Amino acid sequence: MTDSLIPELDAVRYGRSPAGRVRLHLPNPAALENPGATPAETAALASALVIDQLTSVHTALNAITEVAEGLLWGNAAAALVLVANTLLSRGERHHHGVDAISREILAMPPLTGRLDGDIIGAIKRRSCCLYYRTAARRTCGDCPLTDTAVVTARA
Repeated sequence: MTDSLIPELDAVRYGRSPAGRVRLHLPNPAALENPGATPAETAALASALVIDQLTSVHTALNAITEVAEGLLWGNAAAALVLVANTLLSRGERHHHGVDAISREILAMPPLTGRLDGDIIGAIKRRSCCLYYRTAARRTCGDCPLTDTAVVTARA
């Protein structure tokens, strides 16, 4: 069992910055307490909240420009791993069950099968995030592209 706080995301607002980035804002952060919940119970609650929010973000993005669902959900899965690793590096692993909860969420649709590897260690996306098309002109750290020709061709 684990002690759990699940962020209340109903108040999350998002918009497009002048630079074209998506900005998220949570004006009055609050959380649901779920004391004694198992990692699977916590993951089910957290994923339902996050997936609802991300689905609305995806819909809004697709109203501006068409973006592949695999890319968007792959980005969400990779972001979850990044957050989990950040918390694990701070020693949160045992107290909050971050690793177990994260694995449970990654096993749920639409995040299922978006990554290869494990949250502890190296992961690789199964879809390209298109980072190589930014001004950085390089691949991301979990890029599925094994050939860098795509990057050098843009240089």
